[in-house]
Amino acid sequence: MNAGKSTALFQAHHNYGERGMNTLLLTAYLDDRHGKGVIRSRIGIEQDAKTFRKGDNLLILVRDQSKAAKLACVLIDEAQFLKKGTSSTTYRSCR
Repeated sequence: MNAGKSTALFQAHHNYGERGMNTLLLTAYLDDRHGKGVIRSRIGIEQDAKTFRKGDNLLILVRDQSKAAKLACVLIDEAQFLKKGTSSTTYRSCR
């Protein structure tokens, strides 16, 4: 807690974007502290994100999003809401 994880996520998102690479930002649907589909860091940076719910197939979600724009990486905030085994599958999709 309070370790700057969301800020680090935004740094990675920015670095990919500087190189013209697309990322997919994901956050849990259950986390609505700042609104549904919003990631916000403690330093005030905010970004819209796609949401995932319990039971969602993240592979399908990522594939659907990559049809619109080739994705270089998937960045997940509030990953503790992922079910066991999902995070390693998603992690391997980063290049």
